[in-house]
Parts: sequence; C-alpha cells; structure tokens
Amino acid sequence: MRSLSFLARLLAAAAANDLTRGLAALGSAAENCATRAGAAGLDFARCVQDAASYPNFLLPRPLFDEALRNASCRLPGASRALRRHTLDISAGGSDCSEQARRLDVEVFREHPPVALIKGFAPNATCARLLLVAGGLDSLSPAVARGVAGGFYRRSSSKNVANHELDAHPALQSLRAEMFLAAKQLTGYSLNSTSPEPLNIAAYRNPGDEYRPHCDGRCSGDRHRPGERVATSILYCQVPTEGGHTTFTHDALKIAPSEGDLLVFGYLIGQTMARGEAEHSACPVLAGGKWIATQWYAEENG
Repeated sequence: MRSLSFLARLLAAAAANDLTRGLAALGSAAENCATRAGAAGLDFARCVQDAASYPNFLLPRPLFDEALRNASCRLPGASRALRRHTLDISAGGSDCSEQARRLDVEVFREHPPVALIKGFAPNATCARLLLVAGGLDSLSPAVARGVAGGFYRRSSSKNVANHELDAHPALQSLRAEMFLAAKQLTGYSLNSTSPEPLNIAAYRNPGDEYRPHCDGRCSGDRHRPGERVATSILYCQVPTEGGHTTFTHDALKIAPSEGDLLVFGYLIGQTMARGEAEHSACPVLAGGKWIATQWYAEENG
C-alpha cells in the first residue's frame, strides 16, 4: 500500500514537472512567435503550437487554449483584419433611406463570422444609454469563480429592458441598427423581436476580466430553434491598457476603439460552432471599460 502511494506521488510529480516545462515552452514560443507572426491571429496560434512542442509531452488542448489566450492578452499588438469593406445601414431598414449611414467594417474571420464596425455609435448615444441604465454605480457585481479555482469573471453588469430603450428615439434607433448590422454581417435569419434585454457591463478595476466562455452552446451539434446564434458588443469606453477581446480557438485579439461595434456568430450552416465561438475579455490593466451587449436568436422555422 505504501509503495503504491509512493508511486502515485512520483507519477504526479513527474506529470507536474512535464506540465511546468510544457507551459514554460509555450510562454517562450509565444514571445518568439509574436515577432514573426504578429501578436495574435491564426498564424500566431499555429506558430506557437508548433514551437511549443516538448519532447514526449502534448499539452492538453483546453490548457493550451487557456495559456495561449493569456499569452495573447499579455503581448502587445492585436490581430490584423483579413479584409475591409463598407456597410450601408439605417434604423429604418432601407439602405436607400436618406438616414442610411456608410460604415467601415473590418473582417477578422469569415466562418463563423467576426467583424468590427468602426465608429458605430457616437459618445452622446453611449452617454444617453448609460443615463437610462442608471449610471455605472447602479450596476451589480458579476463575480464568478471557475471550477478549478480563481476568478472566471470579475466585472459589474445590469440588464436594460427593450421598452426602456424604446422610450428614447436615439436608443431605439441604436437597438434597431445593432440588429441590422448583426443580421447583415452574419447572414443569419435573426429574430427582430428577441426578448433578451441589452446588457451593460463594466470593468472598472485593474484585473477585471471575463475568462474564455461561449454566449451560446459550444457543442458542435445541430442548432435548436430559439437559441442564441450571434452577439453584438458596443464599446462605449475602452481602457488605456488591456481589456482586449480575444477568440481563443484562432488566437484572435481585437482592439476596438470607443464607439466600435463587434459582431460575431456561432452558427455554421445548421450546426453550432465548437471552440470557434469561445471568447474572452482580457484583464483591464489601466483605465476603465464599459460595453453594451445584445444577443440574438434565429427566427423559428
């Protein structure tokens, strides 16, 4: 019995030693690859995965993804867009309307889509939104711990009901334009009457973050009618350092400016995405950040 216990401890120590070496190799690879493949993106992820190979040791994929995300958050720089185009959009729903706006779009991934609309909302609209929400001090702490210990999410948040937004013409237009942007950029048949409220989230303290997670199911199985398939995030305040948005699977690192709108989907055909939909908010290092998030479901039938 004693010899079995000793053997178990010996194997555990060996595994821990290999794990430490594997993580060290990953960190070193990330530093080296940042200068060759850019600070983030699919080329960066592949470079790190190849360079971090440790003899007779394969870092488990979830652990690799987590370590890669943390390395991406720490390193300077951000992903480069695959392509750019313009998007015509109006709250009236007609691109021919006099109210239509032409906005610049940066596409970071095609399938499932990840795109950033530059200058989507002015500061005045964000200020009105925050006023209707009751200000940052009205937000409640959103703190959650992961199953392995440590914080999974550190921020504060509050939901704002659709009828509260629709009572203000500027915010009603904002909500309508966010929906149209998400529908056009994803190509999904989104439900315009989704009951989910707009969520306001703030990251006000150094270290506040939201670790890798999915807004819908990261299951890879068939889509179920009525479930979430897309997200849009309006960045009303961005920190002076840190706080980027990452997509774990492809090591994408997005650095929005204030007023930008990020749109991403997690449906591929009729199948829910797997790890491609996993994303995170990097730790805020300096300054504050607050965002408005809207989730979308696909129309039934």
